[in-house]
Amino acid sequence: MDIDLLVQEYKDMTRDVYDQRLMEQLQIQNNAFEEFVTVTAVATGKSLETNTMGKFEMDIRTQRFEAKKKEQAVFGKRFINPVALCKAVTMSKDDLKIAGAFQAGASDYFRQLAHAAERAKMLLILGIIWDSEKKIYRIPTAEEAEQGAGQYSVDTLYSKNGVPLQGMLGTCFGGVNGSKKLELPQKPMGTDGELMEDYLTSYTEAGMIDLETTSVIPANYVHTGKAELSNLTLAKVRAVVEAFKWRNITTGDELVNLAVTPSQMTALIMEDKLQNGLYSLTRSIDRGTVNTALGVRFIETNMLPMHDLGGGKMVRINPAWVTENVELAVWNDIETDIYREREANWDGIVMTCEFIAGAARKREEGVVCIHNVEKKFAA
Repeated sequence: MDIDLLVQEYKDMTRDVYDQRLMEQLQIQNNAFEEFVTVTAVATGKSLETNTMGKFEMDIRTQRFEAKKKEQAVFGKRFINPVALCKAVTMSKDDLKIAGAFQAGASDYFRQLAHAAERAKMLLILGIIWDSEKKIYRIPTAEEAEQGAGQYSVDTLYSKNGVPLQGMLGTCFGGVNGSKKLELPQKPMGTDGELMEDYLTSYTEAGMIDLETTSVIPANYVHTGKAELSNLTLAKVRAVVEAFKWRNITTGDELVNLAVTPSQMTALIMEDKLQNGLYSLTRSIDRGTVNTALGVRFIETNMLPMHDLGGGKMVRINPAWVTENVELAVWNDIETDIYREREANWDGIVMTCEFIAGAARKREEGVVCIHNVEKKFAA
């Protein structure tokens, strides 16, 4: 296909009479998480201010003309700061000749850009980065978060070192002006009110974890018996559901969202109880990437973060959350362009895709992490 024909095809795609095919393709292409978070469209603004409110309970009246008990409302703010995402794809005139029979049109190129945008939004929702040295996704360190936020500002539109803050697992911001750091600890909370050891704990009884306050189900969690390192198990899944129930995050038949890797999904299916069909997970496989069992929606993805313990041991971090407690904000529309670029030693086309988005937790108690040692990564 000729370069000028590609450019003309793009111009045709962007005309109103062409049914806005290109923009629909880019905007409808949602990742697996977007159905299970609150999505907000933002027209303009440096950041999105969203409100949070604490819970309160009803009182039982004990007599006629009883004075109502007053309780001060607890509320706060969360600030979702924008991250600018972009990609430019180039192809030279020589490439078009070499490609030969591979006659890709403009829609083919932008379909791949749409998939790239889909993965980028998932990174923002999770609040993670790709470690190119270790070849894993991980949570940014405190130092990286500080560099990304800047010393005096949390405006992440042009983040230093390419570190997107916030998201489900990252550093979020609240307070009156959005400068208060809000972390999601990756250490479990013990019944003594103290944070336990990092990732791998030394406790011997499950009762030493306070499920009402902890943000972590550790890698060696067992419901009863001696603690033992494991991949994702039904006991850990049930512990997450129990934690949300204890803190009144979920009520009635409200489902918990849990992100798992494909291998973890296989591990759950292969458990003896699941093979007996007691929990209906096996029977729900035909639903595709989202399966429901035990009051949990299992969402499969290959982009979950890991923590390197050293010595060849890795811990997988699986986030669990309730939909209303995580918010994704998208500024305006995705912008695309395609144009011919001529230089002294180069003649070809450039295809670009740009958009601005951000994500944040609305409540820390609405997100819990399960730590797991996957067999394929165990020492």
